[in-house]
Amino acid sequence: MKQFSYYLKTVDDLEACLSAFLSECPKNPSSILISIFSSWTSHSDIAKIAKNLTDRIPRATIIGATSYAEILNGLYSNRTMILSFTVFESAIIKIHTFDLRMGKTLAAAEAFKKFCETTPLLKGVCLLSTVSTPDLEAFLKKLSEVPSEIEVFGGCAAVYRPQDKPYIFTNKEVFTAGIIAVCFLGEELHVRTNVGLGWKPLGRSLRITDVEGDRIVNTLNGNPAVRIYETYLKVTPKQFDSESLVFPFVLERDGEPLMRLPADTRTDGSLIFTADCRKGETMRLSYGDPGEIINSSREISRSLVQFAPQGMFIFSCMSRQKFLQADTNRELRPFHSIAPNLGFYGHGEIARINGHVILENCAIVTTAMREGKPTIMPRLPEEPNQSQPTTMPLVQRLANFVAATTAELEEANEKLAKLAKLDRLTGIYNRGEIEQILQHTIACERSGKRASDHLSAIMIDLDDFKLVNDKFGHQVGDKVLKDIAKVFEKNIRPTDSVGRWGGEEFLIILPGACLKAAKSIAERIQNAAKKAPPLPDGRTVTLSVGIAEFPSDGNFQSFYRHLDDALYHSKNNGKNQITLYEGE
Repeated sequence: MKQFSYYLKTVDDLEACLSAFLSECPKNPSSILISIFSSWTSHSDIAKIAKNLTDRIPRATIIGATSYAEILNGLYSNRTMILSFTVFESAIIKIHTFDLRMGKTLAAAEAFKKFCETTPLLKGVCLLSTVSTPDLEAFLKKLSEVPSEIEVFGGCAAVYRPQDKPYIFTNKEVFTAGIIAVCFLGEELHVRTNVGLGWKPLGRSLRITDVEGDRIVNTLNGNPAVRIYETYLKVTPKQFDSESLVFPFVLERDGEPLMRLPADTRTDGSLIFTADCRKGETMRLSYGDPGEIINSSREISRSLVQFAPQGMFIFSCMSRQKFLQADTNRELRPFHSIAPNLGFYGHGEIARINGHVILENCAIVTTAMREGKPTIMPRLPEEPNQSQPTTMPLVQRLANFVAATTAELEEANEKLAKLAKLDRLTGIYNRGEIEQILQHTIACERSGKRASDHLSAIMIDLDDFKLVNDKFGHQVGDKVLKDIAKVFEKNIRPTDSVGRWGGEEFLIILPGACLKAAKSIAERIQNAAKKAPPLPDGRTVTLSVGIAEFPSDGNFQSFYRHLDDALYHSKNNGKNQITLYEGE
């Protein structure tokens, strides 16, 4: 496998590029993929180039996309065209195209999935699309079902001039809403995809509370979605496109972070995104860490040394270039040390992560390819010192400052959230939290989500506790409460929860425990309480206990009433005893 790539500044440059390629092209290739990535959007120019290429190299497969900027051998450029020839010795290329202007995305996805599942030696699929393609995420979700060893990667077209419209194309077709799928087959073909991010969450989580379709978010936490930019970043609607690009949102789905980039805002305050957002998900603003962004490229490059690629495709988000600006090539340069490469900056990146094929934003997706066994590669060179002045050191320090203060704030918030759930004196759950846990546990029990059919609880009252306070003072009384809380914590199971219900009353929730098991735990607690530190007069505090099991037709109120009745029976029949509620 070999890659030969060239810049075109005008249509007239094509002949020189073709002559150079034909003089270098290996003889008898199994297949040739011609990739055209262009900031030019003139249909006539691109059609003319594609026709000339088809006439001169009729066996080649031609694909292309308009782009915000182009990537070639570790350098970025814009307002140019990249023409690349990827030549294979034994691998075969098959192309599928889907015009989805009229929808029918799911039918197309099902048909292509079937092809992938029934085609032997399929190693990778490159997808080109546009963000205006209807149900693009549904197509990608269906591809998640194909064998996991098949790499899926690609990108969505973009434009350099906002007034232009992005599209993808072959030598025969042009799509403003569609998908081009290039399939790479070969026994000796090896494909590896990596994804780099480098954005870090900032500020509090916001819940998506209203959406239109899957690309328009109307409200976050019940407020107009655009307000987050107006409030925290002072971004006005006129500034929105350029300013918001460097402050995307991050959300988590299927255990993986996903970046989401708003492309525009509407007058009603909603945000228009370039990838799907789902109602009920939570998202946070994020900021770019230049060190993380640049280092992610070097880490990917290092991981590919042993793989020894012969060529690479790179699909990156235009937000990365807008953020890095003059330092863009610092991110791209490490890839040139590994293998010839080409790609473009677009509106969305496609990759398979932990089996899921997703549409990502603000990412860089690199796909390395090789035919045959790996060859020994030289050690990756260190990045040379920058002779040009750069703003990155200042931005990096600011990023470090934001990261540190954000971490401190999150740690403080976690501590506050934890404290809000705990009783200040005893350190166990307070009334509000233990009641919420009980409500949730009952809801799980009633919905059948629990593995066990049993749920029991223990209500405990410290006998004659008022006399302890009156005789020895509140300081001794407080110590008794803290000591008895430790007894509870040491003698319940890991799955149980204990909280202070109020005053000297405590509640223990026992998921999966029947009455008999609950009684056994209560007896263990009573025995342990006898060994707790004694009162100043040598006596120990005794416990009155009520136990009930949640009835199959019950609710929170009836369950609590049964517990209270059982406890009342213990307190009014001699105290220091256990009563099981066994029905009216």
